[in-house]
Amino acid sequence: HTASAGDVAASIHYDDLVVEGSGNTGISILAPEDYTSGIALGSNNDNDIGYIYAQHSSTAGSRFMAFAVNAAERLRIGSDGKVAIGTDSADGTLHVHTASCGTEAASAYGNVLVIEDDGDNGMTILTPDGSYGQMIWQSPSASGAGISTANARIAAGYNSGSPRLDFSVGATSNMMTLLSSGDVLIGTSSTTNSGRFKVQNSDGEYTAAFF
Repeated sequence: HTASAGDVAASIHYDDLVVEGSGNTGISILAPEDYTSGIALGSNNDNDIGYIYAQHSSTAGSRFMAFAVNAAERLRIGSDGKVAIGTDSADGTLHVHTASCGTEAASAYGNVLVIEDDGDNGMTILTPDGSYGQMIWQSPSASGAGISTANARIAAGYNSGSPRLDFSVGATSNMMTLLSSGDVLIGTSSTTNSGRFKVQNSDGEYTAAFF
């Protein structure tokens, strides 16, 4: 205790060591270069259930902070700010690694989020029945936070039991829709006069409909 933090008391679950101050307050763990410093969490049966440690490398680019569970490192933050989950070397800003796909590295044009596995791979967007899961592409010139300002958008929804996948570019309205029936709609959302593939121009005229 260096000074009072105010009318606050430590949680009864975490009151074995309390550091209190009236301003910025913290704890420093110092170690020589090329050594680590950390905190370990354990029980009477396992002394490394979890731990956090930092590598104090003499080479700035080799420094990192790591988080471990059950005696194994699970997440690492590198000196470059990249976050690696399931691996100790991130190919992108965030690299989620289940298993190695081989020697392939992420493209520099698509390495903000890297998802890697040694088999079928993917990600899932979960929403309630009445909502859409979406991927939106936007840039500074497309100002605003609404869908109408998006450069491009892909959205999928349950749609009251009639799942659909919508595509749009530079506009709120859907430019192409793929229905669960297999029908493809371009320039329209109407299923009247529909064929398996239906195209409608901006004047509302059907220019193609293949059955």
